[in-house]
Amino acid sequence: MDLMWGQHVAAHDVWLGKLQGAMLVKETGVVTHLFVKRGLGRGRLYIIPMDGLKRWDEEAIYTKMTLEEALQQAVLKRLEGEQFIVALTPKTSVLTADGKRLKMRGIRISSTDHSMEWLVLSKRVTRKRLLLPVDRVSEFSTGKVVLDLERSRVSGMPAYRRDVHVEADLRERLTKSSRVPQSELRGVTLKVEEGTVAFRGNVKSRHTVEALRYETRRVRGASSLLLDLSCDAEMELEIAASLAEHTRGNGGPLQVSSMLGEVKLMGHLPGEDVCAELDKAASSVAGVRSVELASG
Repeated sequence: MDLMWGQHVAAHDVWLGKLQGAMLVKETGVVTHLFVKRGLGRGRLYIIPMDGLKRWDEEAIYTKMTLEEALQQAVLKRLEGEQFIVALTPKTSVLTADGKRLKMRGIRISSTDHSMEWLVLSKRVTRKRLLLPVDRVSEFSTGKVVLDLERSRVSGMPAYRRDVHVEADLRERLTKSSRVPQSELRGVTLKVEEGTVAFRGNVKSRHTVEALRYETRRVRGASSLLLDLSCDAEMELEIAASLAEHTRGNGGPLQVSSMLGEVKLMGHLPGEDVCAELDKAASSVAGVRSVELASG
């Protein structure tokens, strides 16, 4: 989940204001509240708890509250009973290890536990945004963040882009790539979430896996890669080994072929009960999408 300063925030029934910062617990990095500014100029800041959010997308952050309920929330102050907190806002100073200043544009948090994972930064003279992992922060306090690396090394960090733009660029690259067999893309699903590119499904060979890795690395904004793919060639060997014990004394071995996870078993088929066992054994292999038995 991306929290970018200036992002629109909506109440249940109307626009509420713009995101002006976040409050997080220093010990865990978990974001507990958002700061929302309503009005122009010196408009008031309201604190919206994270459990008051309904959903978020490229357009805005949406809360469960009506405007009337949101305006009854506490204005910006230290919340009573909270653990020691850190407030991050557009005014937070970000300093590199060599004393250079950067500008904080927002943060990226986990969609599961709302813990902060990345800072979104830019050099003060450019609008190019970069992702910096939280573990590169050496000092955290309200009003100041100090990094453990020099400004020259910040430029080597991944570029920040919204997931929808990363996915669109990658899909375009894949359709034009000479490295990725287009016929195999129908067996693969692609999803980009919080900068992580995830491929899942089936391919013909490890060559395709490496081609997908290559194309992903060339897309700006892809911060990490998850390859949950099954290869036909490897599945065929694993299925054949699993079936070997079932075909002994039952007409000999079966020929195993797989096309993007759609498996076909051919040969002299034994009785109906044994066929059911063969189907079950083949289906248990990771990556198998369907099994067809054919005598021949």
